[in-house]
Amino acid sequence: MMENRLTSPECYLPAHLLQRASWRGGEWAWRIADIPLIIWAARALNMVSLGGQLQFRFPGATCEVCSVEVQPFSQMAGGLSWTEQVAESAKVALRQFADLLSRYDFLQEGRLMFPVWFKREEQQGRDPRDGMWFVWYLNEPEAAEDEGVLVEPPPSSARMKLIRIDAMTFFREQLMSYFSDESDYEKAVAEMRAELLIHAEYAELIRTALYRILTDDQFDCLEVVQWCANRNVDESPAKARDWLERLQRDLFRSAT
Repeated sequence: MMENRLTSPECYLPAHLLQRASWRGGEWAWRIADIPLIIWAARALNMVSLGGQLQFRFPGATCEVCSVEVQPFSQMAGGLSWTEQVAESAKVALRQFADLLSRYDFLQEGRLMFPVWFKREEQQGRDPRDGMWFVWYLNEPEAAEDEGVLVEPPPSSARMKLIRIDAMTFFREQLMSYFSDESDYEKAVAEMRAELLIHAEYAELIRTALYRILTDDQFDCLEVVQWCANRNVDESPAKARDWLERLQRDLFRSAT
């Protein structure tokens, strides 16, 4: 049954994420770079990620690439409590989505499956990339109760911690906490890694932020360098990106 836009579980996501979404045919979809944020926001709100698939939404056509999809429950054990489903679906969804990114050229997959529509977009002077979205489905506790699933409320403090800030803001706050004009890089990284090994949810937020920074050509790396206030970094895009790549390697070299 087609979901109503105002009653679907996805509509309870934070407003700043809904503002970046596309609604069509009873389905919410987001840009590729936003999917990790959707997964973590859903976890923070005690919702299960059911997965989703690649779509190209063109004027007059919705082109669904079913082969490029995420299905967390295909790799999850049965009999999990609601809280366990929330956590495990987020973990598996993030892993499956990262795997898709490493194996597929999303734009090329769409072009191969829908060559006529891609050609039409280009003939109209439009970039097919602008129509690229990823549909994402969620399940909420109320819906699960109707299906006889045990629902457990999330710890309110952890929930509020994750929904009050997005991954980028959290990353900025962490950098400002550990790095300063006089900070020693190795010491700061060691302290930050120790914190991330204890709090897995923080580690995933920072992974998400670094992924977005290092894969989005439109993102200004200098802004992150300024957040960090590390004066040992030459303030140029190339040097900033090198520094962030080094930080990514150092933070997660032994994290699991």
